[in-house]
Amino acid sequence: MLAVYCRGPKTRIVSPPCDWRPYTVENPNCPGYYFDDTSVWHFVADLLGAGQPIEAIVLDVPKGATGFVMKFDHPSGRELYIKLAFLRRGVAGRSFHYSEITPDKKPTATFKGTMT
Repeated sequence: MLAVYCRGPKTRIVSPPCDWRPYTVENPNCPGYYFDDTSVWHFVADLLGAGQPIEAIVLDVPKGATGFVMKFDHPSGRELYIKLAFLRRGVAGRSFHYSEITPDKKPTATFKGTMT
């Protein structure tokens, strides 16, 4: 369901607090071009549909809510960090940028289901 929400313009938002920087990440499907507001969501949905590993984490805001983290090995050699949160009727983008995660912020659990 998460991938379906990512593809729907009315079911996806970028929600604070966030670090959503698609314009700074080169689109691996279009070398030399960076993500825009639409292509970033389709890329995330494609990763989910392809079975990219996703991990559940406990969010600080709202306190105790569940978020989902994906890490993607970008062709540039850098790791791409993506964080999403479920909404009542959609998905919120919380992070999309090259990884800057420190070891003390590792995800706390692994989600074992299908997100498509």
